[in-house]
Amino acid sequence: MAQESNYFISETDELVPVLVMLIQGAPPGSTLNIQAGGDIFITVTKEENVGFTVSTSHPGVQQLLERLGQAIRQMRT
Repeated sequence: MAQESNYFISETDELVPVLVMLIQGAPPGSTLNIQAGGDIFITVTKEENVGFTVSTSHPGVQQLLERLGQAIRQMRT
């Protein structure tokens, strides 16, 4: 069953570890709406059996998303 959750993360320094934790704990088919530091909005959709997709409109978040992808890949190995 799909579910949608909303999160606010005040400290952007901790954003990657918190995102990893949230993605790991989310059930397949769920959507996470995350606001970080007041001006960063991230949507994570955890797909059934294929991983997850992440989108954001914040221009400075691309590097953060790359770090997130690296952290997720390291967890899988």
